[in-house]
Amino acid sequence: MGHEQLAELLKAAVEQAEADNPPSPAAWTRIERRLRREPRRRVLIAGAAAAVVVAIVAVSVAVQATRPSRPPSHPTYGRPMALTVLSTTRLPGEGIWLAAGFGAAWVAGTGLTYEVDQATGRLVRSIVTPDTNHAGCGSGITAGFGAVWVTYDCRGVYRIDPRTGRITSSIAVTHAADSIAAAYGFVWVATRNGDIVRIDPGTNAITGAAIPVGYDALGGQSGPPPSIVRIVPGAGTLWADTSDGFPAAIDPVTSAVRPLMLGNVSAVGAGSVWVPGAELEREELPVVQPVLSYAGTPSTNPQSASVAFWRGQAWALTWPGVYPAELLYVQSIDPADNSVSGGTTIPRSAAASAAALGEVSITGDPAGLWVLDPAKGLLFHLGRAA
Repeated sequence: MGHEQLAELLKAAVEQAEADNPPSPAAWTRIERRLRREPRRRVLIAGAAAAVVVAIVAVSVAVQATRPSRPPSHPTYGRPMALTVLSTTRLPGEGIWLAAGFGAAWVAGTGLTYEVDQATGRLVRSIVTPDTNHAGCGSGITAGFGAVWVTYDCRGVYRIDPRTGRITSSIAVTHAADSIAAAYGFVWVATRNGDIVRIDPGTNAITGAAIPVGYDALGGQSGPPPSIVRIVPGAGTLWADTSDGFPAAIDPVTSAVRPLMLGNVSAVGAGSVWVPGAELEREELPVVQPVLSYAGTPSTNPQSASVAFWRGQAWALTWPGVYPAELLYVQSIDPADNSVSGGTTIPRSAAASAAALGEVSITGDPAGLWVLDPAKGLLFHLGRAA
């Protein structure tokens, strides 16, 4: 910037300041009298004022020079990161469903619910929960509203105090299934009738009418209702995955149900729903009539079993697409451009069956990601290396 341009900027700044704060005539008289009495102060004040103006102009020029000419074309969600296995916990018994909260991972087992410490990976407690995963009745688990909630024996829900590990309430839910979620002020429980009921955590009682999820993506109601295999809260909606492979979007306020021609939703984040399968699919919200977009996969013909949204990234739990699947991969997907990066390898048993792969689950907590491999009864905690 030349001297003439600098002078023009200073002149414009002074004129603007005078226009914004015009002094009164009496003020000019007082200023003139004070400056005549104190010539040294006059010099200091004038010098300081000039320095301040020059500094302001210099900062403004620097900012203009470093400012990008246009805003980024997409938002920044989070930096891709590589994770490492922080701990591996061998559970003493079977564990199918996984939840995280209150500084721990919680796994619903057969007649027991396991608490694993987030910081150490140590098995803290094996809580006796009668009839969980019993006689063909699976048990779902979730954490929220100051408690851990576990379905049991197709007939109810246990409420567990995470501080003491004690069951504080047993809530009757007729035909309770193994899908449960805590969100939007309630605990939502699927039933084997294809409905969802809500429990008020303040009263430990069912409130409101059951919500019939429907029968297929077009709203047809022929044949038996599909079972609800998962309830995923996100973006102000409950996404109910069903055994027929199509989800329903449920408004938690009005209970309105909207069937969708979309694969089962595993996670919600970055304004999108994430659908695992032979190809990991992403559909931006609002989902009206989806046109599925391919989000990318980490290796040749991989299969994605589950997705979690954590630290601004989608984390896909995948395997190479061949059997036996002796390795699992956890890889990061940047929602800004759908690029795949990072990668953590988790070894499995060579004897693990293909059917067990669909039961592998992933969820996040403040410190990292939990991966449950029921085929070996192993719980992995992933995070950044210290």
